[in-house]
Amino acid sequence: MDERANQIDSDLDSAAKSREEAQKLHSTADKLLKDSKAQAADIVEKARKSSEDEAKKIVDMARAHADSVSRQAQADARQAKADALDSAKDQIADISVSIASQLLQTEIDADKHRELINDFIDQLETEEKSGSDKENS
Repeated sequence: MDERANQIDSDLDSAAKSREEAQKLHSTADKLLKDSKAQAADIVEKARKSSEDEAKKIVDMARAHADSVSRQAQADARQAKADALDSAKDQIADISVSIASQLLQTEIDADKHRELINDFIDQLETEEKSGSDKENS
């Protein structure tokens, strides 16, 4: 019977030790699980922050590019306007010289004056049509 009692005591001690080990393993597993959850949350937060930073960077770059394109378009428009004015000035100067030379070559009466003005207007219309034809081609 003593042997039986010793066996029971031994089994109880063994069970108590196994229980303590199980509790330690359970505590360790809980700690590892909490650490894993914290690491996962940290990884998710870093990924969210990184994606927000990247999105802001992309938006900032797009805005800078749009501003650059807008400034260039404005500069191009100003240059085109200046070129058109220069061209118009050159045409007016050429036509004025042409009229002046015609005036100097003939004595002008009222009818001749009207005829020169009408010829001048016709010449402008012809040049305008040929200029717009070239642009459309």
